Amino acid sequence: MKFTLHQDQMRVTSIPYSSTKMVIFSGVPLKKNSHKTNSGKYYVTIKADPDAIPVQPALGQHWSVKGHRLIEEMETGDYVMQQHTYESPELWDENKVSSPKIEFHP
Repeated sequence: MKFTLHQDQMRVTSIPYSSTKMVIFSGVPLKKNSHKTNSGKYYVTIKADPDAIPVQPALGQHWSVKGHRLIEEMETGDYVMQQHTYESPELWDENKVSSPKIEFHP
């Protein structure tokens, strides 16, 4: 089985879960090296150990993530959107896939 690395840049629009063990934050995809939205057809979700990321997420921040993603169809009201989820390194089997790279852009 071949795993493909994907990359997204995003602006944080929600932080639905935060604890000492995991933080989940989502946002809209951005065009590379821009503040403009890339697509309205999907959104990006990052699940990470709070100790494994450089700063805690906040609304409006820009982040880059590179790694393996899971794509799911999500119903949002009358619309169906794709959710691109990047899992934290602790949730991956390190013998099979590499850990995602998560960066904060102040």
